[in-house]
Amino acid sequence: MERNGKLRASYREIGSRTVVTTNSLANRVRAFLSIPVVEWGLVVINLFGFVIGAIYWYGPQLRQVPPLLWPWLVDSPLSVLGFAVALPWIRRRPHDWWARLVATWSVMSNVKYGLWTVLFWLLWWRGPGYFTLESVSMTFTHSVMVLMGLSLLLFYRPSVAHVVLAGAWFALNDYLDYWGGIAPTVPPGVDLRLLQWEQVFVTALLVLGLLAIARRETPTPSAEYV
Repeated sequence: MERNGKLRASYREIGSRTVVTTNSLANRVRAFLSIPVVEWGLVVINLFGFVIGAIYWYGPQLRQVPPLLWPWLVDSPLSVLGFAVALPWIRRRPHDWWARLVATWSVMSNVKYGLWTVLFWLLWWRGPGYFTLESVSMTFTHSVMVLMGLSLLLFYRPSVAHVVLAGAWFALNDYLDYWGGIAPTVPPGVDLRLLQWEQVFVTALLVLGLLAIARRETPTPSAEYV
């Protein structure tokens, strides 16, 4: 009995240390993103990324797709634009309903399309492609997109309504991409069907994960970093 009691105490201590370490890391990231030069540097970089990405990667398709569908076409550029808007807004207004909606949309978008692009280049390298400056740099920047999206959750907690609305947007996006014919063009040798079902799976996973966060009892601290 005494041994079991010591084991339980040890497990509690280890769990406590894990929580403290996790909270400490989260606080450091929050503090880092709250440094003005970091925050506004990220805003400028992502605004620049929006313009370059929309013109360079989606320019030809923008001329073929009706303007009404453009918000569901320029996936990654719109994602980084969303982050550029969401970061300063949610930091200063963590309880604002609209700020939380934009942040939730941005979390899902950056994670979703960051992962899509990384998978695309992995399939390209595995198949007919080879390493280039473009493929390596885009893999890196889109991996950073995933981290950027997740970092927004350090400043607020979404509500169920935010998750449902954002999830509906991306469910429609998946439908328009792969059943409506506006998915980004991919070169021969890259399996578009694999990318299709990866996106459907990621959308569902993000909705379930964010719903779990929304229903969590412990709020995410944020007001300290304004």
